[in-house]
Amino acid sequence: PACVAESQAAVTHFDLEAEGGVQDASRCDLYASITLNSVILSLAGSGARLPSFAAARSVMDVKSVNELAEVCAAVALAGELSCYAALESGEYVQAHRRSRG
Repeated sequence: PACVAESQAAVTHFDLEAEGGVQDASRCDLYASITLNSVILSLAGSGARLPSFAAARSVMDVKSVNELAEVCAAVALAGELSCYAALESGEYVQAHRRSRG
């Protein structure tokens, strides 16, 4: 139903929003966005008729391919934010060290 193997290029963008000329980054709001440059999605075809796909769309209340694209972008952005947070906190490296035993 969602073919993302050929469309894995994404651009993640971060902006700091400061009110009143604040220059301290720790006192600014961080806005994050992601652009999926060429995501290929469809609600037609044999995969779209699978019961599991219909159930997932129903749970998420997805009725159009544009809504499905928004869900894909939200999931991709959440993954990016999680990865960046793990890198920044040092947890990414620690998790890999723990997994080696």
